[in-house]
Amino acid sequence: MSDLPDQLPSDPAELRAFAAALLERCARLERLLKLAKDAQFGRSSEKLDADQLQLVLEDIDQAVAALEAAEDRANPKTR
Repeated sequence: MSDLPDQLPSDPAELRAFAAALLERCARLERLLKLAKDAQFGRSSEKLDADQLQLVLEDIDQAVAALEAAEDRANPKTR
C-alpha cells in the first residue's frame, strides 16, 4: 500500500475516517479477488453447451408429453 501516510493521524476523527477508508479498500480488494477467482476457477466444468442443453430440453418435453398422454388416458372426459 504505497499511498499510506508515513504517520497515522493523531486526531480521533481523522483516525476513524482513515480506518473506515482502509476497511472500504480491503472490502473492495476482496470483491475484486473473488471476481478474479470466479473468472479463473468458476463453474466452467458444470456448464452445459448448447447441444447438451437442447437434449435436456427435449427430454423434459418428452416427459411432459408422456404425463399429459397418461392423464388423457386416465380421464378422457377432462379433455
